[in-house]
Amino acid sequence: MNSYGVWVITLALLYTLALIIVGNVAKRKAGRGEQYFIGGRTFRWWTVAFCITGLFSGSTYISIVELSYLTGISAIWYGVAETLQVLLIALLLIKSFREKLIVTITGLIGDQFGRRAKALSGAITAFAFPMWSVATAIAFASAFHVFTGVSLSLSVAFTALLLFVYLQSGGM
Repeated sequence: MNSYGVWVITLALLYTLALIIVGNVAKRKAGRGEQYFIGGRTFRWWTVAFCITGLFSGSTYISIVELSYLTGISAIWYGVAETLQVLLIALLLIKSFREKLIVTITGLIGDQFGRRAKALSGAITAFAFPMWSVATAIAFASAFHVFTGVSLSLSVAFTALLLFVYLQSGGM
């Protein structure tokens, strides 16, 4: 492994540590559990929009690098389209969601269409989110493998270990 790989490992460890520290500080500042999950409603709409954009765009760009490498530079337009979609959603909908005190899309669907629709949308989220989370972890492990030269198996194990430490430390 070269010095670049050492930097990547160091940054991954420091980033995970920073997430743990910031999460635990935020948890202590929140008076109740509900306040923790909604940020005490102290974030402005543009802060939430920025966070959502970063969440989805980050994993998209990791996968687009691979897709572009395998299929050609034209695949980069998928990343551009995905980013524009997330930005439009963030800029057009987040402010109105915050004004309506909406925390989840499932909650919005339930308020609008009833308990059955809420249960269905909750089930869809329950099945889709773990798949998205695993895909993001695999994308990180793949990028880690490429940037460090560590075998793919060890890259997946390192990623799983980071996730385990983060979750055991109160993350998510």
